[in-house]
Amino acid sequence: MLIGLRRSRRPADPHHPFGHGKELYFWNLLVAMMILGAGGGVSVYEGALCILHPTRIQNPGWNYLVLGLAFVFEGISR
Repeated sequence: MLIGLRRSRRPADPHHPFGHGKELYFWNLLVAMMILGAGGGVSVYEGALCILHPTRIQNPGWNYLVLGLAFVFEGISR
């Protein structure tokens, strides 16, 4: 994103008569896609590890608490 900030501040030239301001959005899109790809890759990796080497849940109360809070917050937000 720092590259996009620097490049978007360049002044207008004959090839870009309106300047380079929109270039900032392009670089931000690339960063967002890289973060999404990395997060998806880690998620797939962790999911495969859990399927190949399952472990017993030690304390399922936390899972139920999180699910209950999600239902409450979802109900409040509508």
